Amino acid sequence: MRILFVTGGAGGPTVFALAPLATAARNAGHDILVAAPAEAAASATEIGLPAVAVTPVSLGQCMFTDRSGNRVKPPTNLAEEQRFVGSAFARLALAGREGLSALGRDWRPQLVVGGSLCYAAGLLARELGVPYVRHAWDAIDNTGFDAAAVAELEPELSELGLTGLPEPDLFIEITPPSLLPADARDDQPLRFVAANRQLPLEPWMYTRGERRRVCVTGGSRVGKDELLGAEFLRELAGNPAFSDLEIVVAAPDDIASELRTQFPEGRVGWVPLDVLVPTCDLLVHHGGGATEMTALSAGVPQLLIPARGVSVPAAQRIADYGAAITLPLGENTTAAITAACEKLLADSSYRDRAREIAREIAALPPADEVVSVLERLVERGARVPADDIVDIYARADVYEAFYRGRGKDYAAESEIVIGHVRDRAPAAASLLDVACGTGSHLKFFTGAFDRVAGLDISAEMLEIARSYVPDVPVTQGDMRDFTLGETFDAITCMFSSFGYLPTEEDLDATLRTFARHLNPGGVVVVEPWWFPDTFTPGHVAGDVVAVDGRTISRISHTVREPHGRASRMEVNYVVAERESGLRHFTDTHVMSLFDRERYQAAFERAGLTVEYVPYEHVGPGLFVGVRGK
Repeated sequence: MRILFVTGGAGGPTVFALAPLATAARNAGHDILVAAPAEAAASATEIGLPAVAVTPVSLGQCMFTDRSGNRVKPPTNLAEEQRFVGSAFARLALAGREGLSALGRDWRPQLVVGGSLCYAAGLLARELGVPYVRHAWDAIDNTGFDAAAVAELEPELSELGLTGLPEPDLFIEITPPSLLPADARDDQPLRFVAANRQLPLEPWMYTRGERRRVCVTGGSRVGKDELLGAEFLRELAGNPAFSDLEIVVAAPDDIASELRTQFPEGRVGWVPLDVLVPTCDLLVHHGGGATEMTALSAGVPQLLIPARGVSVPAAQRIADYGAAITLPLGENTTAAITAACEKLLADSSYRDRAREIAREIAALPPADEVVSVLERLVERGARVPADDIVDIYARADVYEAFYRGRGKDYAAESEIVIGHVRDRAPAAASLLDVACGTGSHLKFFTGAFDRVAGLDISAEMLEIARSYVPDVPVTQGDMRDFTLGETFDAITCMFSSFGYLPTEEDLDATLRTFARHLNPGGVVVVEPWWFPDTFTPGHVAGDVVAVDGRTISRISHTVREPHGRASRMEVNYVVAERESGLRHFTDTHVMSLFDRERYQAAFERAGLTVEYVPYEHVGPGLFVGVRGK
């Protein structure tokens, strides 16, 4: 399975949050790539993940420059901040969309996993017709940003026929349940594992000293956010409450160099928090989501001083649980910080509550279990967009010419179907042919029914059908969930199109959709793909036809997939024409091997009595279902 992890933002934390799942998927034998802006792609490669930089544009550029190149004013309140952040990440998605789409076309992922605010992930999954998973970065509730992203991305969403963001097929939540907002979506919990850039360790980093240890940090944003410079750390680390404690100031080297002279006895510099924090008695920081989760997973109390309003709700939930104290900016006076730190260090209930959360996190499903969930999600399949169907169906002229030249007897097949309909519904006057293709069956159905219509997922197929049977209305749609606003006395689906349904759930959805479009007493006729016991592994077929001034060869080889639930047919076509010369293309058809009982059970669940009718000639036969009156 090929899984594309899409992330972005200001470097490390947005990458590190997805790293445990990406690593577990890779360890399970799946192919993974990380797609991100250049600044975040570098962080991915630092921790050993294969990464593709889809844009050189940074989040900082997108925050302060709109789509027209105009300067964006900084926010002054929470509502403005949510719009500011949501719009910025939407613009970052646009900046990387061309590169991401090119990567998607070249690599063809089967699943797209996007970080919380990586809006490009949902757009790409929609374009490719593959499942989309949204993966939380931290405990910060990001839904407040989505409305601004929708407004920013309105033209792009309209192109995809959407009025809102693509809905994920699965949401992965790393926040422990006790800290989730009441209305949070938590389809799939995942155990948080702290991840960050590493360096050669010194013993003090992973051992506890004689004195209690306090770590002070501003996270990865130190020096990049005007509120999180050297002065922020200087004021925190210099607090009188820490005079008898061991102080570690975790900061990038450029900021650390300004602080070392003030704290000669302290540890000042960059240090991996995942290693350091478990040795600490208290973590004092800016309320960053990744830093919060690192402390929570280690069971360490926190003093949270949220640098931005969007961080306040998550920080307050941790404080309300009793694992932290929160001091919003403006209230973080020296006296308030001193009192808070003394309370956090003296009152053991804060550590007790923090450890409760740590145990809750440890009990959540690990990444390897969630990889299994992703495997099942892909196995169930996703909606196939009309521009991403099997290649031969997009080359409808070759398809139509080949089967006409091969002598496929559409007239005889149509007569058999008409006979089954008439036997069960003699007065049937209307018929819908689903997966009608180029209309070759429709041509013969029109002579037997007063009203005939067709439906197919391929626009190219329907273009030929409209020229072939111009008086028959044909509609583009997916057989699993179409809505035509009318019902029929008969619905047919020929040429084993049901084999393209990837799961039993899709089989059920399709037959329920058929039943919804069927009049009482109406008839459904379906030609299935082969059953597991009638399928011939290793089957080879080859044909050459000459028609309309061109010669077409088709050679196929079909095998059973390793899991046994589907067949895989590899097909090679060569088309020779006098003027254009030779064209060669290949197809891969993966078709489900449902057994007879599964088909029959799906018909019955849709409210249809069903009979299996074997073919007199070679072929998989027919299922004929009837809706009760």
